Amino acid sequence: MNSTKIENEPCAIRAWAEGRMIYLELTDGRIAGFPADRFKILKEASEAELKR
Repeated sequence: MNSTKIENEPCAIRAWAEGRMIYLELTDGRIAGFPADRFKILKEASEAELKR
């Protein structure tokens, strides 16, 4: 019988926008950020829409 190691992958627990940057807090404590303009649907969003 083969044993398979199951690892927990980090998941986003919080997301927020500051300026045109989107940030995600992950379950392992890391914070990842990326420019909203990198993605077409976010690029077209207003500042208020990003914050929602």
